[in-house]
Amino acid sequence: MIERMYQAYKADLYRYLLKLCRDEGLAEELLSETFYQAILSLPSYKKKSNEKTWLCAIARHVYLRYIEKNKKYVPMNEVAYAVEMPIEDDFWIRRIHELMEQRDE
Repeated sequence: MIERMYQAYKADLYRYLLKLCRDEGLAEELLSETFYQAILSLPSYKKKSNEKTWLCAIARHVYLRYIEKNKKYVPMNEVAYAVEMPIEDDFWIRRIHELMEQRDE
C-alpha cells in the first residue's frame, strides 16, 4: 500500500515541500521523512480523508517539526501558509509570536 502511495504522490508531495522550504535537498529529506512517518502512522489511518490529503498533513507536520527542531527563522507568512491559517487573522499571528518568544526564553 505505501509503495503505491509513494509512486502516486511523491511528485506532488515533493512540490508541496519544496514550496514550503525552498530548498531542493531539504525537500528530498522531508519527503523521505514524510513517507517514513506515513509508514509508522499507517495502522492508525482511518481513511476518513483521501490518501493525498493524509500525506500532505504528514508532510506539513514534518516540515513544522523541522523548523522547530532546527530553530530556523521562518517569516510568519510562511508559517501561516504551512499551517493553512489565513495571514489576516491577527489573533493567531500574535499568538504564534508570543509562543515563539516564550520558546526562546
